Amino acid sequence: MKKIILDLLEESFTYCIKRGLIPTCAPPFLEVEPTKDSRFGDYTTNCAMVIAAQTKIKPIEIAKIITSNIKAQEQFFDSIEIAGPGFINFFVKKEKWYEALEEIERRGNDFGKLSLGKGKSLQVEFVSANPT
Repeated sequence: MKKIILDLLEESFTYCIKRGLIPTCAPPFLEVEPTKDSRFGDYTTNCAMVIAAQTKIKPIEIAKIITSNIKAQEQFFDSIEIAGPGFINFFVKKEKWYEALEEIERRGNDFGKLSLGKGKSLQVEFVSANPT
């Protein structure tokens, strides 16, 4: 779910830059974290504040621009809210959580397995500042 939100945010940011809705700036390091309190959604990001620091536009204005240009909002979210100085809070649809659980169940023991690096060797070295 987090990956989907990151992808949607990145897509919205790129779209807003191309359309001149946000001044050109370095792409922010996008972080999406689970909220500590469910009243504030399932996930949250402070990306509007990071972008605002570069563009000198109020974070809340950046948040409004970004959220209004997130594609497929209705498909994934019950709502997307702006809170405080510019946090963007995502309320994921319950059916999306169920779909994720069904995928985990479908994959069974194969869920989470990666083939990344399979068949390759890895050398790990440890260097001590005080060799004995």
